[in-house]
Amino acid sequence: MHKSIPTFVILLTLISVPQVNAEFSGGEIECGSLRNPDGPFDYRKADFSRGIPQSTNHFTPEIESLQRGRTSFLLDDIDYTLREWPNHHRALWAISRLERMNRGALPGAERLSGWRRSADCYFDRAMRFTPDDGTVRMLYGMHLHLSRQPQRALAQFEEARELGEDSPEFHYNFGLLLFDLRDYSGAREQAEKAYSLGHPLPGLRNKLQRAGHWN
Repeated sequence: MHKSIPTFVILLTLISVPQVNAEFSGGEIECGSLRNPDGPFDYRKADFSRGIPQSTNHFTPEIESLQRGRTSFLLDDIDYTLREWPNHHRALWAISRLERMNRGALPGAERLSGWRRSADCYFDRAMRFTPDDGTVRMLYGMHLHLSRQPQRALAQFEEARELGEDSPEFHYNFGLLLFDLRDYSGAREQAEKAYSLGHPLPGLRNKLQRAGHWN
């Protein structure tokens, strides 16, 4: 996983929201064309020698932490970043957090025209742009898990695994989902992989211990 991705496992314990968009279908009609005046560019191929892409104007630390926008309102700045870099991992996670903080709706979405802004749509656009990006699938799975859509989340984690995701963060968060789905043997298997790769947080192991599925 790219070194610029934050520690999502800490964020996964934060805000969840009621189930939304269970019937989401996606695609260009619902989520817009990927055509853009600049790009679109693949986040995985960005030059990070000068910092995170768009860090100067449209994805500052204040924007990433959801404090405030810089050139416009907060969603508009993140939207600009994700239209230019559809699979921008950090910006996708910011969109996920922003939607969950606002109980399943993106604040200011009605001010942006062309297609309906939602976290589902931003992930749909990323997957259409880079269908081989397993990190996008993992992040979408985490978003869906926190949005109380575990079966949709499971499909994304399984696709991420098929695409070769094998990071401590992937196994840890996949394990959390499997635990919530009561697949305790699967959750333990993922936990063992996560901790063998050096994952630092004990939360998944503690859950399994309390449930009697960790020696």
